[in-house]
Amino acid sequence: MVNYNIRLNRTFAALVDPTRRPILARLEREDGTSVSELAKPFAEIDLFNAGESWATAHRPAALEMVQKRLAAVEGWLGDRPYLEDRFTAADLMMTTVLRILRHTDMVSDRPALKAYQARCEERPAFLKALADHLKPFAAECSPLLFPVAPLAPDSQ
Repeated sequence: MVNYNIRLNRTFAALVDPTRRPILARLEREDGTSVSELAKPFAEIDLFNAGESWATAHRPAALEMVQKRLAAVEGWLGDRPYLEDRFTAADLMMTTVLRILRHTDMVSDRPALKAYQARCEERPAFLKALADHLKPFAAECSPLLFPVAPLAPDSQ
């Protein structure tokens, strides 16, 4: 059983951490919309409703907003390898969001973000989180339809 008190304590500790406050304030200032909220419609537009007139009509505005947010993330990163001074849960979450856009060239057209995503996806913590997330789906699907690569021995 998951101990939610520990999770909540860690979450609130992260929110009050003075080193994270500037990140949160900046994200809130810039019209309050996160990259993840803007990236979600691309699955709806491009994958589930491709070719629908409403999807075609809304895609340019959605693209513009996502590009604006990606530029902000890229600016925040600068020359840093991660969003903070080390690899954190924020990098896990951001990498997950960037993966939502993998059917587009929005991330791959930005060398710094592409390198950041690759760096994060190589981390054992990301590989474990992804494998843990996919495990319930893999249990319900044929391995031919939904292959899940085993973790490398040193990342377990």
